[in-house]
Amino acid sequence: PDSKVRIHTFECWQGDDLVAGELGYACGDVYTSLSGFSSLSSAGSVQCAATANWLRLSGYKLWDLGMELPYKLAMGAKNMPRADFLRLIKQARQRPPLALLGPQDDSFDARALLDAEDPRTLLAAAGPR
Repeated sequence: PDSKVRIHTFECWQGDDLVAGELGYACGDVYTSLSGFSSLSSAGSVQCAATANWLRLSGYKLWDLGMELPYKLAMGAKNMPRADFLRLIKQARQRPPLALLGPQDDSFDARALLDAEDPRTLLAAAGPR
């Protein structure tokens, strides 16, 4: 059966070393972060920024980052009233699940995604996965 929930990992590698990543799930056009890590200074910020762009370009409307933490606010996260959040979540989860745009081999160059003038051109050529 088709599931409305899709599990995703976003990873940031430096050579052969996994330096940052997160696990989360998507339901409709909402992505929810469950847990993340980084082992190299600023790697988590790069992973977070690349993930944000990837989700946005793939059509996601809401990224639930969980509890408020200073680093999330510093990167642009915003709190919203609980009633608004619950309304948005309910609406978004009624939509069909979205595919992440990207390469078929499940890898993507975060630097290219972040440095491109129009990152959509990088993703559009790859199509949905």
